[in-house]
Amino acid sequence: MSHDWNGKTVFITGAASGIARAVATQLARAGANIGVCDRNATGAETAAAELATMGVKTAWAAADVCEADQLATAVKILEKQLGPPNGVLACAGITGTTLLDTLSPAKDRLLFEINLLGVARTLQAALPALRRATKPWFAGVSSLVALRGLPFTAAYCGSKAGVADYLEGVRPWLSKEGIGLTVIYPGYVRTPLTERGAVQPKIKLLEPEQAADYIVRALQSGKNVCQFPPSLSWGLAFLRCLPAKMYDNAMADAGKKMTHLKY
Repeated sequence: MSHDWNGKTVFITGAASGIARAVATQLARAGANIGVCDRNATGAETAAAELATMGVKTAWAAADVCEADQLATAVKILEKQLGPPNGVLACAGITGTTLLDTLSPAKDRLLFEINLLGVARTLQAALPALRRATKPWFAGVSSLVALRGLPFTAAYCGSKAGVADYLEGVRPWLSKEGIGLTVIYPGYVRTPLTERGAVQPKIKLLEPEQAADYIVRALQSGKNVCQFPPSLSWGLAFLRCLPAKMYDNAMADAGKKMTHLKY
């Protein structure tokens, strides 16, 4: 399935900033109408106004992906103004570290609430509208770190792995209803979240606009999976194949190089 964006409608969560904002901008430039959803009401309104200057229809709604009722209301608000979405991109997310000296499952819970359950709640809220749309699709953002756990980010890796497995698990049922699904695995992208993060990998970060290029092309062609950049994707795929002992040794060596964090 391929998509011509002109006149199509896409709802995006987390679209006030970061990767989601960049994707919204590219889709608007291609002629898509954009429904902006973010817990930051001011940011959502500002993003929608800027996108509207590109000559497309826009709408915005404030919702926290931790709150199912808020998401359901947001989808109704956006659909009332723009019509049923041809596609929904669940992009809201946060990052965080997991260290033994400050181990806190209660703190980690928020990562799972937003990154994993936020995607599930977005799908739940969007399903009725997607069922009313023509050739609908849903996309959720996982991460390349879902391929194998990395030092210092256990909960984040787990939440993103959960996104990937959750969406793969519902794919057959979405397909049965004619709803396409794309699971997106970004590498490290320069966003406010990564720049504030305690873990700073010694690799070149992608810009949000570069990430958006990969995502929009994948959505355009209806790909089931979108992993980028290729070099990091291949590298983590290789690590995934390593025996546990070899992988543990490699990660122990990598952890020692991050001297700003206790290992």
